[in-house]
Amino acid sequence: MLFAGYSLSTTLSLFFGVLLVLFSEPIALHYFHNKAMASFINYFGVGLTFYVWLQLSANVYRGLKKMVPFSLIRDVGRFALILFFLLILIWQNFPVRYLGLVYLCTFFLIGTISTIAIFSTEPIRTTRLSFELREVKALFRFSWPLVVAAIVYKMLFRVDTLMIAYFKSQADVGIYNAAVPIGELLTLIITSFSPFLLPAMTEKFAQNDYSTLDSIYSISTKWIYLLTVPLFSLIFFFPRFFILVVFGKQFAEATLVLQIIALGYLFSASVGPANNLMVVIGRTKLHLINTLVSLSVNVILNFFLIQKYGIFGGAIATAFSYFLFNAITLTELWLFYKIQPFSMVFTKITLVGIGLSGLLSLLYEPQRIWLGLLIFIIYFVLYITILKLSNAFDENDEIIFIELEKKYGQGLEFIRKFLR
Repeated sequence: MLFAGYSLSTTLSLFFGVLLVLFSEPIALHYFHNKAMASFINYFGVGLTFYVWLQLSANVYRGLKKMVPFSLIRDVGRFALILFFLLILIWQNFPVRYLGLVYLCTFFLIGTISTIAIFSTEPIRTTRLSFELREVKALFRFSWPLVVAAIVYKMLFRVDTLMIAYFKSQADVGIYNAAVPIGELLTLIITSFSPFLLPAMTEKFAQNDYSTLDSIYSISTKWIYLLTVPLFSLIFFFPRFFILVVFGKQFAEATLVLQIIALGYLFSASVGPANNLMVVIGRTKLHLINTLVSLSVNVILNFFLIQKYGIFGGAIATAFSYFLFNAITLTELWLFYKIQPFSMVFTKITLVGIGLSGLLSLLYEPQRIWLGLLIFIIYFVLYITILKLSNAFDENDEIIFIELEKKYGQGLEFIRKFLR
């Protein structure tokens, strides 16, 4: 299956890479209105296959539960090499048009080396590699909905900006986009959990161990929500602080947009890795349908709300789309598998996290940034202390930290002792 996966991915990436090279100039002129962009597109077309190899190799290591190589390939090594080539470019005073070459060289080196390393790794090296058409067909049937869903998912969370640009001014787009990246900070926790949760859930599903699978999902969702609520609370009750610190007073109008978008991301955190779980259990086509439905609703809502309420209408449409997408997925998990993550501890986390921020916001003065930082420190100390005293942690929480220890090879005994 591994060889089939590499064969299928390489064939498709070569096909699309050749198309990008052949049509680089029309793409540059039609979409970017700049002929010089053709050289960047050419570099990307040539490097596409190596980039695919990079991603495949990283995810194979993740499947083998080797998280250090996974992180080195996907994140650390890639960005370190890009920085290294950029410094050479600057040192030698190369023209900007060679910037695409930096990425091509990076993808070539890491993609090639990591692929060779994968096929030299136990147990893959000792396994007979074969190419069977039925495996390719099975892999394609499983994967094509995920490919389309990934494209649609990107559109789902960018359509608001495109429609604001169409119906409103560029100034409105700028104000709106001041809020979006700050709101996206709320996805950091769930993104950090995904690399080790997906292999763990896949393993339990393959073993038909649905009880442990349910436990991993429920406990991981609790911790994703527990760690996201403080950041949400601070963003929601102190939006002006974040906008002023990051972008300045001219973007103060984005505070309400930030609050609305944060609500949508909070609900996403409350259902945890529900979408990963849908992939694990093989419901890829259903996942694609959910994404398409959410995108359609998002487009319709943006069409009407942006014209009436401007950027605030765009924020409402997008936040509701986050809610709808995750609510549909959660409902399907319950209907098909009787899996749901919620318990009374979610109520404790919500009341403590949001209640504390509400009280501390009464002390905040926008002109004093240092006071905001002090309030944040006080908030986190009180948040963890109150949850500990209210018995929000129990012995089941150790499952997550045991999984972390397995994946990263690091002892987390001090955290596990604190939870007891």
